[in-house]
Amino acid sequence: IAFITGILFAFLGVPQTLSGTVTAHTLEGASQQIARGPVASFLAIKELGNNGGGFFGVNSAHPFENPNAWSNVLQIVLM
Repeated sequence: IAFITGILFAFLGVPQTLSGTVTAHTLEGASQQIARGPVASFLAIKELGNNGGGFFGVNSAHPFENPNAWSNVLQIVLM
């Protein structure tokens, strides 16, 4: 179940990569580090087992862990 829902989360826009952070340059000329990682697979395991926490440390409130309404519905079903 976690494998299939991990794929669904990745399809819905949750990041799934083994790469590290990426640097983005803002319009003001500053640089910003954006965290990435295997979020979709960890999210499926977290919601299925109620293991708490989150990849970004704010449970599912982070926009990368919960990018749209369909991913929110899928998380509710897994709980």
